Amino acid sequence: MNPLLRESGQELDYAAISVDHIRGACDSAIQHAESTKQKILAAPDGQKWGRLYGFDDYFDHINQILGPLELLNEVRPDLSETCQVCITRLHNFLDETFLDESLFRALKAFQMTFATMTGAELILMERLLFAFQRNGLQLPEQQRQVFRALSQEITQLELAFQHAISDDATKLTFDQSDLLGVPENVCAHHKQADGSYVFPLVAPSVLPLLTFAECESTRKTTYLAYLNKAAPSNIDTLETLLQKRYEKAHLLGYETYADYELAEKMAQTPHNVNQFINDLHSKSHNKAKKDLEFILDKFELKALEPWNKSYYFEKARRAFYSVDQMAYRAYFPLEKVLAFLFQQSETLFDVSVCKADLPVWHESVRSFEVFQDKKLIARFFLDLHPRTGKYSHAACFGLSSGKETGTGYRTPEAALVCNFLPGQGDEPCLLTHDEVETVFHEFGHLWHQLLTQCPFSLLAGTSVLHDFVETPSQFFELWAWRKDSLKAMSAHWQTGEPLPDEMIERLLVSDRFNTGIDLQQQLFYSALDMAYHAVPIKKKLDTTAVIAKLQGEMTPFPYVENTHFQAGFGHLVGYAAGYYGYLYSRVFAEDLAEMVRQVLDQPGGPSVKELGRRLRKYLFGPGGGEDPHHILRALLGRDPDPNALLKRLAIVG
Repeated sequence: MNPLLRESGQELDYAAISVDHIRGACDSAIQHAESTKQKILAAPDGQKWGRLYGFDDYFDHINQILGPLELLNEVRPDLSETCQVCITRLHNFLDETFLDESLFRALKAFQMTFATMTGAELILMERLLFAFQRNGLQLPEQQRQVFRALSQEITQLELAFQHAISDDATKLTFDQSDLLGVPENVCAHHKQADGSYVFPLVAPSVLPLLTFAECESTRKTTYLAYLNKAAPSNIDTLETLLQKRYEKAHLLGYETYADYELAEKMAQTPHNVNQFINDLHSKSHNKAKKDLEFILDKFELKALEPWNKSYYFEKARRAFYSVDQMAYRAYFPLEKVLAFLFQQSETLFDVSVCKADLPVWHESVRSFEVFQDKKLIARFFLDLHPRTGKYSHAACFGLSSGKETGTGYRTPEAALVCNFLPGQGDEPCLLTHDEVETVFHEFGHLWHQLLTQCPFSLLAGTSVLHDFVETPSQFFELWAWRKDSLKAMSAHWQTGEPLPDEMIERLLVSDRFNTGIDLQQQLFYSALDMAYHAVPIKKKLDTTAVIAKLQGEMTPFPYVENTHFQAGFGHLVGYAAGYYGYLYSRVFAEDLAEMVRQVLDQPGGPSVKELGRRLRKYLFGPGGGEDPHHILRALLGRDPDPNALLKRLAIVG
C-alpha cells in the first residue's frame, strides 16, 4: 500500500514513505488526472459538477501529491532527489494541461451555457480561463513547443536554485575568543569535541553572531560568508532563470516577466508596484536618516558598516531602551508561547487544539488535531528545530487543502517548519521576542490554511492573490505585541514569573526604534526583485551590478564588494516579481490590526469570540473564493488606509 495514495481526509504515514512510493504516487496522480479529464469532456456543457467542479478535481489529484512532496523535499534529505524529479514531472504535467485545447473548449462551453454561479465559482472559472491564456494555449503550435520547453527549464532552474541554498555546506569555525558576547546557549549548541565552535550558514546560527559578537572580525567574516551563500553557482542559475522567465513572458506578448506575473495580482502592473515602493521609500527617508544619525552620534562612529548594523542596533536597544534580547528570551519558553497561542486561537476561532499521535517524518516533529463541536476539522504538524539538510528558514507548507467532496468537507492539513535552537541541559528551548513574532506570523498562515471553508481546493486556504497572502499572517503578529498577551505567554524558565510590566513597556516602546532603516531594507528587497523582473532581458542581466547600484539608493548602507546576496535570496523563486507583497499585505494587516486593537480595548465592546467569528468568516475562511478588496471592506467598513503601515512604524502621525 502506497501511503501517499490515501483516501480523502485519511492520515498520511510520512514515516513509511519510500522512494518507490514517491514515484508510484507521481504516476498515479497523473493517471487519475487523465481519467478525470475524460469525465470532464464527457459531461454536458452546462453541467456544473461535471465541468467546473471536474476541473477542481483534476488539479486536486496532482496537488494532493505535490503538497507532501514539496514538504519532504525540504525536510527529508534522503528523499529530496526523488522528490525533485517528481515535483518537476508534476509541474510539467500541469503546464501541459494549460496547452490542452479540448479542456479549454470544455471550460469555454460551460461558461457560455451556465448562467448562475456563486462568487467562488465565478472566480475559479475566470482564474482557470486566464491560466490557459497565460500558459500559452493561444500560441501557434511552433511557439507552444518553445513555451513548453521554457516552462520545463524554468521549473528545473527554480528547484536547482532552492537546493543550492539548502545544500550549501559552508561552515564557519571560531575559537572561544572570537565569540565574546555571543549567548552561552548559542555557543554550547555549536561547540565541537576539540573545543572549537562550528556555525553553519543558517539564520538561527548566523544572526546571534551578527547581533552579539563583540569581535568585529567575527561579525565581518559571518556577514561576508552569509551574503555569499550558494554563490557562485546560484548566480549563473539565477541569471539564466531571469532570462528564461523573460523569454516566456515575451512569447505571450508581455513586456516583462513582472507584467506577466502581476496580471493576476492586486497591484496589477509594475508601474503600480514601483510607485508603491517609491512612495514608501520617500516617506521613510527622513526617519531612516534619523535612525542612522542616532546610532552614529550615540556610539561616536564615523560610519556604520553593514556587518556592524545588527550589533549596534542591539547595543542601542540595551543602552537606550533597556531591551536586552537575552533577558527577554528567558521569559519565553517555546512551550509556554505555544500554550498561549493555542489557547488564544481556541477562544478566537471557537475550536479545540489537541495533541495527536499521527505518523511524522522525524522524531522531533509533533502532530495536532483541531476540533469544532467535537468534530475533526483540521490537522497540523510542528517541525521546529534545525537539522542537517532541513529547510533553514520558517514557512507554512500546505499538505492537503480543504475541498467539498461527495462525503463532506475534506480535512485540511499543514505543517509549520521553523528553526529554533533546542534547549541545552536544564534550559528548555527559549525564544527571543523576534522569534515569538515569527511563531505568530507562521500560525497566521497555518490558520488561513486550516480554517478554510472554500468548496474548491484550487481556491482554498492560502490560495489567494499573492500580494494578499501575507495579510492574515502579518495580522496575526498583533498578539505578539499586546501587553495582555505578552503577560500571558511569558514565564521565566527558572522562576515561572511572567514578564514584568516595566519590561513589557520598554519592549513596546522599542518597537518603533529603527523603523525607518528596517522599512528601507524591505523596500530594497522589493526593488531588487522588481529590478530583476520588470525589465526586458535580451541578454543575461548582471545581477550583482544591479545590487551594487540599488543598495546604495534604497538603504543607508553601500554595497560591499564581492558579496552576492542574490545567490541566497530564496524568495526569488516563490515570490518572483512578488516580494513587494509582504509590504503590500502589511498595509492591510496593520489597518486590520488597529481596528482589532480598538475592538479589544473598548470596554463593553464585542467579545473575542464575536471578533473571531467575523475574522473567520471574512479573512480566514473564504480563501481565494472572495475578492480581497471585498474582504477588506467587509472587515474595515471602508477601503484600506494606505498610510496604515507608516502610522504603525511612527513614520507619519
